[in-house]
Amino acid sequence: MLIAYLLIILSLSVIITANSGWIFLFDPLSFLFILLISFSLYYISHGWTGFRYLLLVLSNFLNRKKLPSGAKPYIQHLIASIYKAGFIGTFIGLIILLNTYDIKDIGTQRHLADASLTLFYATILNEIFLRPIDHRLIH
Repeated sequence: MLIAYLLIILSLSVIITANSGWIFLFDPLSFLFILLISFSLYYISHGWTGFRYLLLVLSNFLNRKKLPSGAKPYIQHLIASIYKAGFIGTFIGLIILLNTYDIKDIGTQRHLADASLTLFYATILNEIFLRPIDHRLIH
């Protein structure tokens, strides 16, 4: 549990320093740190057993196998953790924006783009895994 908190603090500090202009950080790497935050939040919520089961669910999905029964709540909580990380990223981006007072700053733009992409990906995952298609709405 302590390691998960330390990973969140480390990820947030790397994202903040990278987008403050002290280090140059590529966008995919910043996005990976946001995902690291979401997996850490998931680990804090569900412990090692829940985290291991989530990894099993994701590996089965990536191997094109069938999802195990009872996997839906774990995927719901993972998507909720990704949403939380996206909101944390957006909040940090707004703090950076308030500190620099410059929307043209490339670090601020990159960070806000990563945070909004995180929210976008969480929404897509939510639609794919958790929302059955209501065919009455298509007509």
